[in-house]
Amino acid sequence: MRSRSLHVRAKAHPVRRLLALFVLALGLWFLGFIWFFLTMPQERPFPTDRSLGGIVVFTGSAGRIQAGVSALEAGLGDRLLVSGVNAALAPSVIRSAIEGDQGLVTCCIDLGKAAQNTEGNAKEAIQWAQQHGYDEIMIITADWHMRRSLVELSRHTHSLTIHAAPVKGHVSVSRLALEYSKYLAACLRAGLE
Repeated sequence: MRSRSLHVRAKAHPVRRLLALFVLALGLWFLGFIWFFLTMPQERPFPTDRSLGGIVVFTGSAGRIQAGVSALEAGLGDRLLVSGVNAALAPSVIRSAIEGDQGLVTCCIDLGKAAQNTEGNAKEAIQWAQQHGYDEIMIITADWHMRRSLVELSRHTHSLTIHAAPVKGHVSVSRLALEYSKYLAACLRAGLE
């Protein structure tokens, strides 16, 4: 009888360990999420003292493209790449939806349609910058998306100086939690490489 109760306890012991590990992992994830939320990159005025060469917008939430056009109009770069544009849309439709100086829109805005996700945005941005001979580029994306964007850029070989220009975004807690999990996965991939 006693040996049977020891056997039952021995079986329960690994289950308790797994449960404890799960609770610990969940607690660490939650503390990291709080850090992620509280230290999100803040939107700040663009530096106006010099041109950075290229400006790249990672498409997504509202305000990103207009921030890129404003930076271009302010002379912070001589070209703008809008990365991750829906391939089904005609360039004329997209350009007509972009507010700003239409001469500038026609001459100096490139539409990147190859990117399907943030990693694709990073690859497209690096390739575009290299094609144009830029040493420095400004990356514009939502504040909650900036950290993962920078990690994805760091995963690919380049000699570019990256200037982050986060745009204030409005995001639900569930979307922010998903973004934090994607950020952790990107950091893990970067660490393994």
